[in-house]
Amino acid sequence: MLSSTALPLLSNSVNADSVKTSKSYSDQVDVNQQTSSNLSQSDIELADKYVEVKNNQFYITQQGQNLLPNNVFNSVKKQIEKTNQAIIKDRLIVDPQTKEIAHQSPYVMFASGFRGATRIHRGCYVHGFWWGVRVYFTSNAAVNWFRSKLSTASGIATIVSMVAQVTGHEIASTLSDALGAYTDSTSNRLANFNRRHRHSKIYMDAPNISFHTF
Repeated sequence: MLSSTALPLLSNSVNADSVKTSKSYSDQVDVNQQTSSNLSQSDIELADKYVEVKNNQFYITQQGQNLLPNNVFNSVKKQIEKTNQAIIKDRLIVDPQTKEIAHQSPYVMFASGFRGATRIHRGCYVHGFWWGVRVYFTSNAAVNWFRSKLSTASGIATIVSMVAQVTGHEIASTLSDALGAYTDSTSNRLANFNRRHRHSKIYMDAPNISFHTF
């Protein structure tokens, strides 16, 4: 993995698509592992192109309502309703182009080449989306830091608290649920994926824990 330059906490952001990038390699135990809304990773990837933003709220397009299988449509609708409630409750802002979720804050600055994802630690950034949370790692040190936090309940709580500053508590809870259920597995898989892609930057999606390069 490439190393990153030290930057102020909660200052910069990373550009990426809401579900996948041009160079994305999944490393999952099961691509159909499901979220609390019964959405698998493949369901999310299928539905995302039919989810758009209007008036700072997510909605399923008419085309999506017509084309998505009923079970997927119902699960996506349930997840979007939950996310939209969180957006209102936590006063979050949704980018209508990228579908990224974040707090509108004067302390979040945008630098050239880094847009949309907020830094929670040196080399570690986070995005919120309608389906959950994406965590970026731009250095080996960031991966090691994240794994060290996964080793204790208090460390996991610290990560979730940091993410909640960006995405709000409801959306951050998707990461909390995933890490609480698969802590050891997530830590080991993150280390193995990072080891196999040492010359790439990587990210992790939750609650369906999967790993990718960008």
